[in-house]
Amino acid sequence: MQNGVAGETGERRAVPHWPQPGLIPRDPARGDRLETIAYFGSNQYEPQFVKAGAFQDALRQRGVRFVNRFQGEWHDYRHVDAVLAVRDCPPVVLATKPASKLINAWKAGVPAMLGPEPAYRELRASPLDFLETASAEAVLDAIDRLRQEPGLYRMMAEHGAKRAEAFDVDMLTQKWIALLEEARERNRRETLHPTMRVIRYWGNRQKINLGKRLSGWRD
Repeated sequence: MQNGVAGETGERRAVPHWPQPGLIPRDPARGDRLETIAYFGSNQYEPQFVKAGAFQDALRQRGVRFVNRFQGEWHDYRHVDAVLAVRDCPPVVLATKPASKLINAWKAGVPAMLGPEPAYRELRASPLDFLETASAEAVLDAIDRLRQEPGLYRMMAEHGAKRAEAFDVDMLTQKWIALLEEARERNRRETLHPTMRVIRYWGNRQKINLGKRLSGWRD
C-alpha cells in the first residue's frame, strides 16, 4: 500500500511512494514571497474551483499567479512559492493515494495547501506540516495567512525540510529490500504447498473484487 491508513497485516505492507525523480527545489533567492502557486498532478483530478472566474479574480487581486503542472512537469519547483494539491475524485480513490505531493513540497522547500486526504492526515504531526484547504475559500485564506502572519512561510519551509529527511531514497530502498526479502521467504514456503498457494490467490482475488463493489470503485 502507498499509505498506512488501512493498517498493516500479515498480507499487507505500507511503503511510501518514491520522491519525485530529478526534483529541483525552489530558488532560495525568492525569499518569503508568495507570487506563484502551482498544481502538480493529473488534469483529470484538478479541482473545478481553480477554473472559476471568481477564484482567478481573487488571486489577481492578491497578486498571485496560478499555474498547472501536469504530466511531465512535476520536478521543477524553482519558481513555485506554494503547492496546491486538492483532488476532485471519490473517497475510495483518495484512500489509496500516497502522500507524494506533501513529501515533494517538503523536499522542494515550499508550503503545501492540501485537500483532506487520508495519506496527508496520516503524516500530519504539526500545524506546520501543511495547510488543509478543501475549498476555494480555504485556499484564499491560506494564501492570506502565508503572506500576513510574520514568519509563517519561512517556518513551514524550514519545518518541511526537516520532515523530508525521513523520506530519502536510501531509506525507501531499504524498505523495499526488506519487503522483497520477506516476500521471497514467503514465496519459498508457499512453493512447498502449491495447492494452498492457488487457494490463497483465488481467495484474495474474490476479496478484492468484493471490496471494490462494496466501496463503489470504478476502474
